Amino acid sequence: RPNTSPINFKRWDCNRPAIKVAALRAYQQLNAIPQFSIDDDRAAPVYHRDYTAYPGRNRNLGAAAGNIHVFSAGPLSHSGGSFGVTIPALKNKAWPDEILMVLNDRDALLAEKISRQGVLVVAEDDTEITRNHTLSNRDPIDVSFGTGRKSGQDAPVLWITQATADRILDGTHQSIAELRRIADGLVENQLINFPTQNSATMAVTGTIVNKFYVNHVIALLPGAAANVGGDSVAAQMDNQLVVVMAPYDSPPPDPDGLLRPAANDNASGAALMLEAIRAMQESGYRPNRSFLFVAYSAQGLEGGEDASHPDPGDFLKARIGFANAFNIEAVVEIRGLGAGAGEGLALSTGGSQRLADLFERAAKNAGVSVARVDEGVDFNRVFETGSVRDSGQEAPRIALSWQGWEETSFTPEDTPDKLSEDKLEKAGRTLSLALMILGREKEY
Repeated sequence: RPNTSPINFKRWDCNRPAIKVAALRAYQQLNAIPQFSIDDDRAAPVYHRDYTAYPGRNRNLGAAAGNIHVFSAGPLSHSGGSFGVTIPALKNKAWPDEILMVLNDRDALLAEKISRQGVLVVAEDDTEITRNHTLSNRDPIDVSFGTGRKSGQDAPVLWITQATADRILDGTHQSIAELRRIADGLVENQLINFPTQNSATMAVTGTIVNKFYVNHVIALLPGAAANVGGDSVAAQMDNQLVVVMAPYDSPPPDPDGLLRPAANDNASGAALMLEAIRAMQESGYRPNRSFLFVAYSAQGLEGGEDASHPDPGDFLKARIGFANAFNIEAVVEIRGLGAGAGEGLALSTGGSQRLADLFERAAKNAGVSVARVDEGVDFNRVFETGSVRDSGQEAPRIALSWQGWEETSFTPEDTPDKLSEDKLEKAGRTLSLALMILGREKEY
């Protein structure tokens, strides 16, 4: 559950305290372990090994029973406008007594528009099944898209592993790998659509939490212009802001009773941000640019939007005048820095070669190996790396983590004993050096 205990930043020597900013969150809390059984002669699927609740766009509560029907779609044409949209390929497609098994997240969204008992979503990465996720409280989509059914239908939705999906496909002479190959070749309005020889029962029970208060904790380190005058470099740079961000909470408790300590994701990131602040204070470092340090709550929905990727510009609204006083020079996001199977740090940028080069040089000077994350890879589990927009302006963004950190994220294995003092020290040296350069130098 989002943690409401504040992180206490020390006061700056300018007597500006950290600010706690309350936010209102919504999410779906599971009341019991989701139930899932396949009507064959094999052992029952195991929660968090073979299946879990699906963290889709909308809530997934309810119970279902029926034969399992495979469904996937290629590109779909549509018609209509403000008075309604029709998708011809889905018109009159309805399986009100069956459970749909779909191949990916896009198909899961389409399944909401079709009458069905429930939905099984085959995970594209089986490791997601082992994690605890924050579930959405949103109402099901209230549009029919010409499907000939009543819209806004509640139904249970489960994530299943590829092995579990292949078990369901027994007797069809198909496999998930083959179906995905076929799906990749579908042309406009083509569907994969056939029954399996297996049936299942499933149930997801939970409570919708619409008002849960969390805190962001924000601290400002002003640029040095307040202590100088004239046309000095410092006076020209203090309105430029470096935003350093670390999420500090984790998903709600899981009904399986297992703890997810979140030591690496992301107590390590919050701790290293505090350590960077301490290093700046105790060394007497005074930046020319201003710094905004943010420990933020990343779980649930806020105003109907995903809270895991906040706009840094929104934190400038914590005090009157901040938004107009600063231009965001760069955003540095830190997460998962104390453990991981890799040999060094991983960097992901929104296309800022300059910022990436700075952190690579800092890592080299700190004796730490570093690799850039392939921007073609879906890095959303780490950070959303698009441009930051504040008053229509763009700022470069960089995400810093340890290679392989996500392997234990939101799992019972993310424990303090797995943290590496060596990795924390290397990451901390790199982060502190890069921030100090970023805060002082016009060219970096």
